[in-house]
Amino acid sequence: MQLFSQRKYLFLFFILVFYSGLASAGTGLLNDTGVLRWSDSSSMNLESPVADHPGQDADFGRDAAARAGRLSKKGSGAAGFDFTRLGQNGQPLAIQNRGWSDTGSEAEGTQWACVQDNHTGLIWEVKAKEGLRSREHTYSWYNPDNTSNGGEAGTQNGGACTGSSCDTLSYVQTVNSQGLCGFTDWRMPTRNELLSLVYFNSSSGPQIDVNHFPNTRGHSDESDYWTASPVASSTPLAWTVFFNTGLLSNDAKSAANPLRLVRSAGAFVQPEDIQPLAHYCFEDALNPGRDCSGNGNDSSGSSGTPLRVAAGHGHAIYLDGNMSHFEGSAMNFPSGAEPRTLCLWAKSSVTGSHAAPRVAFSWGHEAGIPRAYGLMQNNVPWVESENWFTFLYAGSQDIPEELDAGVAVSGDWQHICTSYDGNTVRHHINGELTTTHDLVLNTGNEFFRIGNKDGDGPFHGYLDEIRIYGSALSSTAIQTLYDSEAPEIRSPLLTAPVLRVQPGDGQVLLSWDAVPGADGYVLYYGTNPGIDPDTFLSYGERLELGNVSIYALTGLSNDTDYYFVLRPSASGQEADQKSEEITSRPVAVTITRRPLNDTGIDWWADEDTNNLTDPVATHPGQDADFGRDAMARDGALAKIGSGAAGFDFTKLGADGQPLAIQNGSWDEAGNEASGTKWSCVKDNHTGLIWEVKVNDPDHLRHMGHTYSWYNPDSNTNGGYAGTQNGGTCTGSGCDTFAFVQDVNAVGLCGASDWRMPTISELNSIVHRGRGNPSIDIDFFPNTGASNFWSSSPSASRNVDAWSLSFDDGIANNFVSKLGKRPVRLVLSGQ
Repeated sequence: MQLFSQRKYLFLFFILVFYSGLASAGTGLLNDTGVLRWSDSSSMNLESPVADHPGQDADFGRDAAARAGRLSKKGSGAAGFDFTRLGQNGQPLAIQNRGWSDTGSEAEGTQWACVQDNHTGLIWEVKAKEGLRSREHTYSWYNPDNTSNGGEAGTQNGGACTGSSCDTLSYVQTVNSQGLCGFTDWRMPTRNELLSLVYFNSSSGPQIDVNHFPNTRGHSDESDYWTASPVASSTPLAWTVFFNTGLLSNDAKSAANPLRLVRSAGAFVQPEDIQPLAHYCFEDALNPGRDCSGNGNDSSGSSGTPLRVAAGHGHAIYLDGNMSHFEGSAMNFPSGAEPRTLCLWAKSSVTGSHAAPRVAFSWGHEAGIPRAYGLMQNNVPWVESENWFTFLYAGSQDIPEELDAGVAVSGDWQHICTSYDGNTVRHHINGELTTTHDLVLNTGNEFFRIGNKDGDGPFHGYLDEIRIYGSALSSTAIQTLYDSEAPEIRSPLLTAPVLRVQPGDGQVLLSWDAVPGADGYVLYYGTNPGIDPDTFLSYGERLELGNVSIYALTGLSNDTDYYFVLRPSASGQEADQKSEEITSRPVAVTITRRPLNDTGIDWWADEDTNNLTDPVATHPGQDADFGRDAMARDGALAKIGSGAAGFDFTKLGADGQPLAIQNGSWDEAGNEASGTKWSCVKDNHTGLIWEVKVNDPDHLRHMGHTYSWYNPDSNTNGGYAGTQNGGTCTGSGCDTFAFVQDVNAVGLCGASDWRMPTISELNSIVHRGRGNPSIDIDFFPNTGASNFWSSSPSASRNVDAWSLSFDDGIANNFVSKLGKRPVRLVLSGQ
């Protein structure tokens, strides 16, 4: 192979060589490699570190933090990657956790147009099956700008595509003309930007997180993606990334390769390029007091054990209002007239006035009495001349007139930032300059402390993102800092979810309707009522659930009352809105013995004929000779209600009470008063109560609605939950679990504990004395000759479940949970 032939070639450098080049790229922050496992001299993909080969890639960086559960993400992604899927309007999808479907939609969360890399700040194009952004399209490399094309423009229209001329420049222009994801500044990525997407832990090509970047070529020799970077040593060539292996390659500019566009959304850079002396972000679970600035000013100790707790944007510290505080390193805080800036986010858990909680930043001295930089709720900032400076404070001292305009620290996250340039104090709330005061400070030279003053009024609430600067940041820089963090820290405005609960044995099954705009949920629960997500001590546990609407909470104690509150979140930020508190008590499973119904066969048969009215001497001992059906035929069976053969049913109204008139025939336009319409049927022999279908396509219980089989409870689903929303219906999510939840929500027949029947229970209402449908239609109208789902998973194949055909009454345990089937719910009754 010649060095500059038109065939591509790979530079098989060690992975670290590629990534060392990223530090000088225009992407800002670096992604990690995606390598989560270790290797030795003979094996790769080992699950544990190798003592003889220390210091491997898997030991360091974002991937290692993600594996250890210490990496806070705004979105999701494999290893240390952090991605958010965007729709055509450039906004995050409401549903972020579903797989791509070429026939899907944004509303279902099964198609998206772009992906934002929350770490690098870049936004990437997502390929589609067909159309302008087809995964099959290829382009020749073309850039007529002599300042950036490496000395040769390349080839126009040399690829194979539709919707644009098939070269890279034409494709960029066409995508921008259509405003992909609402943007018109799409461009080709540099080689280092494209390398930032490579996921080296993928077992086989493509080496990318395919859960976020579907339709990526990577299983053939046609997986070189163009970059904007020409090869400096050879003008006919440009750099590519070979996604089959994830390695850097190059190709002749006349070659036809695929292309993925990028735009620069921008990651946060410290304002004015000023770095803090210390930054306490509280994201390291093993060392909560770690200095995130990299300057090594880790916490030197604390008092009262401030707790590191999960917050909507990651983690914060919680101070309990009982003298707990947090101390920074032993570094000296800028003192006297030295310039400084103090910035933090605060969220108070209480309200108060004079003696309200406060945050102390640094100790000063006045006649030997320790004083502090303080943060106080519901009052105003003030400064005591030339002796000590309070951040926010209320007390008996005079308040300078020009500072009498402070902002209270309320139950919302607020950004509080104060700068001092040696002459003037400038106080900022949420990025805005609120007060200024000229004075000369003469504070002590003690180390950094936050949380309490001098023994009275310790702060009660949450603190996060504490930064100490050795210079006075400008108001513009402080506004930039606030703007960069506010979308992460300040709570999004979302609708409060409606939380439902179903108790089980040592567990509860929680469900709720998806909240528009939410991409995750946070569950708070405990054994005491009065749960307040903003008060750490009011609840026992906090769980981040992801973008789901059903959750099985296990490991609970039976016969114990539990209380639950749910909050939605968006882009990793927890909303203030929350569900109503609900309660449930897990209970041990009890097995109820129920008598059996008979088959419904009260006639005889010979070798030629069914439905004979008399016994057949040559064929003795038939079904019709025994049981409840035989007794009913002979007038010897006492019934509470009525029914064909040995069945004994009673029609119930919407309130669960028996109809006054029991012998009326069903009429879709009828009513309960005339006995011509009913909602449920009680089986007086088994004690079960059954749902009755209606013939109304807009009704929740329409006879024609179908559902996929879905049960998220791993204890009862046979090892596979099934498929959500895979049927055809209205008024409900079209799967069995959602239908149960919605019927319980409306309180059918006055009950809220409807469930799916087992296959044995469903079999109990089969009337095998008739067919098509095999059921007593005088009590169960609108029953099609269809396969009805049961709750019983197949023991043979976990992807299947039992169903029963009401055409012939035959059960089948090889029915895929993907299938669309009707459902008839049951109530245990008595």
